[in-house]
Amino acid sequence: MSRGAERQQVRTILIIDEDRCIRLMLAEVVRCAGYSAVMASCPDDALATTVGQRVDLVVADVGSPEAKPALREFLAALTERGQTVDVPVVLLTSAGHLLKASELTGLGVQLILSKPLSTRELLADVAKLLDVTAASQQEAA
Repeated sequence: MSRGAERQQVRTILIIDEDRCIRLMLAEVVRCAGYSAVMASCPDDALATTVGQRVDLVVADVGSPEAKPALREFLAALTERGQTVDVPVVLLTSAGHLLKASELTGLGVQLILSKPLSTRELLADVAKLLDVTAASQQEAA
């Protein structure tokens, strides 16, 4: 396999978290696992960051209940731009901010993980979701 082909296979994970330390830690974890990481502190920044950039998976911290509307708007905007067709979304939430799957229907949310979270489990889930997405894209082609 050529070096150019290897670069094309690197998957990009968008990490959205208002806590800079958490963003940096998650970015380091996904980079060490062989993925590329793009970071944003909030859904608005994430939308600007992803203009013209391919994203293969989104990991977003919901934060507070007040953050849910902005996150929904962000996911809807990505879908409208055609950037998240078949892009899985993993939401991170603390136990106090429970989410209902019905609130996120049609926005690509595949998984909701509670904090504290195991980075090993997160990476296993990311790999599974990316494999499923790749398989369905190959079937569609």
